[in-house]
Amino acid sequence: KKDIQRSNVLQSEAEDAIIGTIGAIDGSAPQPSEVGWLSLIHWLRNESPEIRQNWRKNILETTREDFIAFSGRLKTWGLPSVAVVSSQAAFEKAASEGFQLQLITAQ
Repeated sequence: KKDIQRSNVLQSEAEDAIIGTIGAIDGSAPQPSEVGWLSLIHWLRNESPEIRQNWRKNILETTREDFIAFSGRLKTWGLPSVAVVSSQAAFEKAASEGFQLQLITAQ
């Protein structure tokens, strides 16, 4: 097992992750029929062009050391959990397939 802090491969992997993240945020140029929908989504999320540009800037400024620090924080997690909202039928199906689930009903 490699020590992430001593790995030279991390820089390349970090750059790939950064580029992939920017690609996921921006995607390809929208079709004319998609522009209105995307504008609505950005408006509903209160995402101005300035906010999105600031996200890009912060992502592009991410360093190898940031990934190392983040990996250190992940190591300190005790028992992480995931919350899923589903129908009763979907819950029962997942439970029957062996997933360990705890049902909490909304009130």
